[in-house]
Order: sequence, then structure tokens, then C-alpha cells
Amino acid sequence: MLSQETSDLLIITRLGMGIRFKGEEVRAMNLAAAGVNAIKLAAKDCIVDMVELTGKSELLLIASDGNGWRMEEEAFPLQGRYGQGVIACRLKPSAILTGMIYGKKTQNGTVFFKKAAAKTIRLDVVPTGKRGVAGKAAVEVKPGDALIRTVMAVDASAYWERKASTPVKAKKAAK
Repeated sequence: MLSQETSDLLIITRLGMGIRFKGEEVRAMNLAAAGVNAIKLAAKDCIVDMVELTGKSELLLIASDGNGWRMEEEAFPLQGRYGQGVIACRLKPSAILTGMIYGKKTQNGTVFFKKAAAKTIRLDVVPTGKRGVAGKAAVEVKPGDALIRTVMAVDASAYWERKASTPVKAKKAAK
């Protein structure tokens, strides 16, 4: 992941833990940058999603049972890198986190099911709450099905607008 050193990074795990730390704590590139640890993972846990926090935005965590947790980025305290993190959400025993959507209230994402067709959802599908509480129904999951992944739609329009406004030098035709 490429990020600004001045930004904070947020990492979310499959079992509902999260850690926020300064981007400057991660060495960008060189031999010493290999093996940078971000969070201490519990047994059978893994990283589900990571995002660069840009300020004044919200995030939505989605679990395999369809429950969601919407909170402001300030809900995660700034910690040092390679800590245990904090409890991001209280999952049911059979559920795991499938991903996160980060941005403004109108930010879209896609949830993918084990059996059913994928659906598009908005970040504001559940009301804003606090970190570490029980989830609210965000997506209907039919019996025998489960959510397997949540993916945020990335808006790259600003990048392409900058590219479009950059003049392109014309090449001379070969004779």
C-alpha cells in the first residue's frame, strides 16, 4: 500500500480488532523495510482490510452474517505500530469480518456472497455508533449463505482529471 507519511493507517482484522498508527512509523523502502509488523495477530486471525485515513471520514465494517458497524475514524485511538489494537466490533461467535468501506456517507462498496449475487451498498446503510458494540443489520443474508468479501469502490476521478488536464506533447510523424 502506498501512503503519505503524514497520514494515519488503520488495519482491521478478521476477528474484529483494529489498530491505528502514524504512517511515518513505516519505513518506505530499503532492506530494513522488509518484515514491518503492523499488528499482533491472535491465533486464527488475519488482516482483512487496511486504509489510509484522510480525515473527517467514516468507516463501515461488514461481517459474514450481514451485520455492520459504522463509526467515525476518530473512534480508533492512535497507537504505536505492532500493538494488539483495540476491539473494533463485537462479532457473533460464528461470524468474521469481511472488509470495510471508508469515506463519506455516500461512499459505495460491494458485498460478495457465497451463493447469492453481489450487491452494492452505501456506507450509511446503518446508523453511526461506537466502536466495540453489537452490530446492526446491514445486508440481508439468507439461511445457508454468508458474506465472503466486502470491497470499497475507489473513486479515481481526481487522478484522471489531473491526467486529462496535463498537455500531451505531439510526436513528429516519421518520413
